[in-house]
Amino acid sequence: MAERIKGVDISAYQKGISFDKIKAAGVEFCVIRAGCAKTKDSQLDTFVKECEKRGIKYGFYWYSYALTVDRAKEEAEACIECIKAYKPDYPVCFDMEDPSQIDGLSKRTRTDMAIEFCETVRAAGYTPGIYANPAWFESYYKKAELIGKYDIWLAHWTENPDRPTKYNYGQRIWQWGLDNIGGYNVDGDLSYYDYTASGGDIASAEKSEVTIEVGDIVMFASGSHYVSSTATTATGGTRTSGLAKVMNIAPTAPHKYALRGVDGGSNVYGWVDEGLVRAVEETKDTLSLGDRVKVKPGAKTYKGGGLASFVYSSTYVVMQVGSGVAPDYIVIGDGKDVTGAVKAEYLIKQ
Repeated sequence: MAERIKGVDISAYQKGISFDKIKAAGVEFCVIRAGCAKTKDSQLDTFVKECEKRGIKYGFYWYSYALTVDRAKEEAEACIECIKAYKPDYPVCFDMEDPSQIDGLSKRTRTDMAIEFCETVRAAGYTPGIYANPAWFESYYKKAELIGKYDIWLAHWTENPDRPTKYNYGQRIWQWGLDNIGGYNVDGDLSYYDYTASGGDIASAEKSEVTIEVGDIVMFASGSHYVSSTATTATGGTRTSGLAKVMNIAPTAPHKYALRGVDGGSNVYGWVDEGLVRAVEETKDTLSLGDRVKVKPGAKTYKGGGLASFVYSSTYVVMQVGSGVAPDYIVIGDGKDVTGAVKAEYLIKQ
């Protein structure tokens, strides 16, 4: 994990910007718009060449106008065609924020669109990512199916890179606000992950580095479950995403993990495919996602604010653990709705 790597994101709106000034401003990476809808950004090739000439690392994003899963796949294929000559160090991100994608679309459809785009990009050999602000993660996406599976580029403007965002979705890149370089307004970004040193996307990294064992609490993505590890027909309908406990493991079977949902988590209660299961990690404070905790008397919010009196007598589920800049940042709630964020030291594990 790098401390802070300075970046910007740019598109045809910044046509003519001086890359010498970008470099002089300390920018180490650019996220370049590859295109939108199914059209290539007019400055894509120029921007990539300017970055490569100066040793500036780069990634891409694609502004989506898709309204269906099939259309999202077509956009991903158009993106791949536009960038096939390049080898980006940073992710290829799906940017869905157009007003037309809010009205008339469900969380299920939007989430499936994002997954389809990212999986198509991944199949082409690129690291997939999702650009979104907190409103999208909280209101328009099924966030549990995206966070941890794809690299997150969070848009939350504090207008100052030294004033950290209060949100944590496991983001590796944070868009903090508006910067100005050489007379051009650009979006300012920080990466807390050194792609050039570490490489690989978040899903493959977790699979190679984290071992899942019986008794572990894991994150289950929405999907099917089965009565046995070798069953060919799913049962019980689609299970919801959320936390679950590993009850058994069949390493070579088609459905590797037997899961049972925990309180406030998924409603899964059978054998599931390996690709639907993601390990969750503990912090140095020994708290992990899904832990049940009580709040110590006299505790404050993470920012030092007061808490309602009932908070101290209730039991909560840990819904978020740490962030790139605040490892002791713990979000608690009932497993679905957030109650608040407190420091790890104020929580008692049950």
